[in-house]
Amino acid sequence: MVPVLLLVGCETTGEALRTGFGISGDIQKFKIPYSSEVMTECDREIVLEEFSMAPNAGINETVGAFNMGKFGEKDRSLIEYSLSSTLEQFNQGKPNTSEVRVYVHRYAMSYSNDECSILAIIDWCIEQDGVIVFDEAFYAAYYSGETFPFKFVTLGGSKDKINKAIVQHIAGRTFKLCCNYNVEHKEELIFDTPESALSILPESIDSSPIVSGGIIFGGLDGNTFYRDVLDFEKINWENL
Repeated sequence: MVPVLLLVGCETTGEALRTGFGISGDIQKFKIPYSSEVMTECDREIVLEEFSMAPNAGINETVGAFNMGKFGEKDRSLIEYSLSSTLEQFNQGKPNTSEVRVYVHRYAMSYSNDECSILAIIDWCIEQDGVIVFDEAFYAAYYSGETFPFKFVTLGGSKDKINKAIVQHIAGRTFKLCCNYNVEHKEELIFDTPESALSILPESIDSSPIVSGGIIFGGLDGNTFYRDVLDFEKINWENL
């Protein structure tokens, strides 16, 4: 029989990965604090001008769990808020601006009631005085490892790790390029190439056995789909 993940009282973006746990792990708004030295070094306002996503950016694959928490508008708006709050925390009305634009090509999750993994593909640029001064595409990847029976993980908590890594990477690069302020970050979840991102993601995931009515239902396993969702067309920001 197929094991079923029971979710009680969980937000759609923060489902428990463990049968019988009704603990919500909803994604969070945040602001990454930086030293006020950024303000003294920067002669421009930093503005998040755009944060958008592909229509099919969110995609899920599940093994032995309900398919819930797909990346959507709520997720996009919370990351936008967090990045805007981080980038604009030192703005003081300077006459010139550096505009940051971000596009989410893919936010894919593969999970069971025991493991969670995420791959995001992000495209972004910095524009100053109508000129693109920097642009890149990068990959953000996370894998919880097997959690049963010693760890408890939520989809929301897993998303938070990826979201903070994305915001930290963009903010750090922006402050360095626009304000000559170098911030050293450990970027364990950020990768330049698809192969390096795939190196930390599982090729398959397992679900843990479930006990219901005194009967143990066997766990399942399945291959992950990350190699199938890597294709995207890099945005030519100059032509937008």
